[in-house]
Amino acid sequence: MRLRGVAEWERGRIVIEALLRNGINYFVYAVGAQSSPLVYALLTLREKFETSLKNTNDKHTLALIKNSLMLCSHVDERGASYHAVGYAKATGRGAAVILTSGTAVANVMPAVVEAYKSELPLLVLSADRPPELHNVRSNQTIPQDNFFGKFAVYSSVVPTLATPFDLKTLLKTIKVGCSYLTSPSTTDLPSGENADKPSSKGVVHFNVPFRKPLIGKWSAIFDEVITERTLLKTKTTALNRLTNEVSYDGDERRLSDFDEAWLLRVAKKLLALKKQGEKILLVSGALDGLAYTEQTKVGAFIKTISRYLELPIFMDIASPLSGGLGFDEREHAVDRHSVDRYSHNRIIENFPLILNTYVHKKDENICKQLHFKTIVHIGGEVVNDMFLSWLREFPPDDYIHLERIGAHYDPGCILPPYRKCHVSKVAGYLPSILEYLVLLLQPNYQVKRSVDQTAASTADETIKDSPLKVTDNRLASKKLAALNRNLRLWTRTYKFTAFSELDIVRTIMQSSLLLRSENKFDNNQPTKKQPGRQKVDVVDNKNHSKLAGNHLAKTTKSPQWSLFLGNSMPIRSFALLPMENGFKNIFTARGTSGIDGLLAIATGISQGTLVTMASSHVMVVLGDLSFLHDLNSLLLLTKNNDWVLGLIVINNHEGTIFNHLPIKPYLRSYWDEFIFKHTIDFKYIAKTFEIDYMCLADKEGVAAYLRSAFFRNKSFLLELSVESKDNFNEHNRFVTAARDYIAKEW
Repeated sequence: MRLRGVAEWERGRIVIEALLRNGINYFVYAVGAQSSPLVYALLTLREKFETSLKNTNDKHTLALIKNSLMLCSHVDERGASYHAVGYAKATGRGAAVILTSGTAVANVMPAVVEAYKSELPLLVLSADRPPELHNVRSNQTIPQDNFFGKFAVYSSVVPTLATPFDLKTLLKTIKVGCSYLTSPSTTDLPSGENADKPSSKGVVHFNVPFRKPLIGKWSAIFDEVITERTLLKTKTTALNRLTNEVSYDGDERRLSDFDEAWLLRVAKKLLALKKQGEKILLVSGALDGLAYTEQTKVGAFIKTISRYLELPIFMDIASPLSGGLGFDEREHAVDRHSVDRYSHNRIIENFPLILNTYVHKKDENICKQLHFKTIVHIGGEVVNDMFLSWLREFPPDDYIHLERIGAHYDPGCILPPYRKCHVSKVAGYLPSILEYLVLLLQPNYQVKRSVDQTAASTADETIKDSPLKVTDNRLASKKLAALNRNLRLWTRTYKFTAFSELDIVRTIMQSSLLLRSENKFDNNQPTKKQPGRQKVDVVDNKNHSKLAGNHLAKTTKSPQWSLFLGNSMPIRSFALLPMENGFKNIFTARGTSGIDGLLAIATGISQGTLVTMASSHVMVVLGDLSFLHDLNSLLLLTKNNDWVLGLIVINNHEGTIFNHLPIKPYLRSYWDEFIFKHTIDFKYIAKTFEIDYMCLADKEGVAAYLRSAFFRNKSFLLELSVESKDNFNEHNRFVTAARDYIAKEW
């Protein structure tokens, strides 16, 4: 076979179709001339997909075609790449970011670093100038090969096409690179090929040089309409016609570090330790990069193991258990008057605050009573600094980590060496683990190859009657659970003396419980679309409450909302005050914990939850400087009406986190300059981007506004004006009061 005159824009089309074959179906692009062959290919392919939509009435086929190619454009490469990071957080799938040449590639470096630290899949597809224009001071030309260095798990130049061998090389290059976006392991790659790369998802960089002319007419082979038959085979027409000599089906990757027998030995060890009265703690961390269905399985795994072995769980704010996965309606229904979602399991959400109290008060006796011999950490990083401080004081003897296969997790440099396995696979072994535990507790039990509901019930009964040793340690753990329940009630009723960030956190969490209520309003009223809202600066609580009540009377069901927490003070405040809430899922951006790109990440999460949960509603809580840092990403909201973001910006007119650090005495003379004190409000920013806006400065107004906002299908900006001094004082007062209460209750 000969390749005759494949033009540059047609090579761009081949690259796009090869990516589609390898599972990349979401493309985010920033405008640029050098990348126009790639964008041109995308837009013409989308036109053919839309033609296919018009020619079919089958719902399954319509959904298949619609989700087979999704596009998003943005003016800013930095925002575009952070949007792709957010999409990966919500779906676990890599999106392709298409860039022009020059500084455009440098603009995505912060998002690349975030994806690298979070082990998220991200594909950077950069257009480049041809080789002859390098090293001659040509315009908009920089060295782009291997631009991201150690931050990319795979980097390659996509070759030009002159012979069939070049086409095979191009397709193999893309296939190998895409395997790092969909597989947690590289053990099946050809020997010697990227042998030094980590066995995890990560950043992949394809650099594609193009010569002029960049765009022209398509050859006949590229001008065929995509049919249902070719789409169902996940192959598009032009590439099939060019070659049929290369196989494109995805390889099955095995997890080299995962061993089911090892996990069963771990279960046996945990049971033996529990029988001896040793204390074991489950830690539930972040699960970024796992789809919601996978997170659900992991959440069920955590709760089941906790119940069977009577283990307490520390639920970090970044854990999926802090959102909807920690709530079980069937078990919750036992007490319909209770809003305590933790009553059915052993989640100790205030665990760090309790431990920090005794570390702070230097009560070594109680700290030793609460020293856990073994910690089983399920998921990624832990946000709560109090927990990490406690680990430094009382490190465990044994540490088992079930996470994505990647870098060793030990931010305090105090943990013993440990073995870990891939968290997305561990939930699939739950039936085997339960059956094994039953076998250990009741040797005469007949083992089955697959555990059904009967076996699970047998496990419940067996473990309920098992001779787990009652010791002082076990009593201490029960006392910890009782203290946590009392502290939970105390935080709900604690009275703040001024409007502050912690007060806002509690109001948001409590207001979100409305999302768990369905069909509790006037069903005789027809459900209507959300009416237009007034754009006002400060809410009138009486009028606003009336408006909210009128709207809720016409509503029977709320959308499913996720929560995305910004860095700096917002996430710390939520971690300090973990509470019952109605959010379906909670997302964070703790890879590098920066304040840049957070709005763009939120839009990516919205697109991801739209794909995985059929709901794009995301509540976003940010500080004022984080919001100012990423204003141009508000353009993304103006271009896509499918995304619904509730932007809550806490404006204290400075970087208030620095007030909590021991540096102020040395910088007092320069403090206002150091913390970037400002007088900006966001009324006219919202007007510029045509986003509904409200500014509030009281808890009652926030609660009333959210009662109606949760039922909206349009993005809004809620600015909450807070005095920085009040924020600092209320935070310290709450921590002091909590410590006193804990010391009194123990």
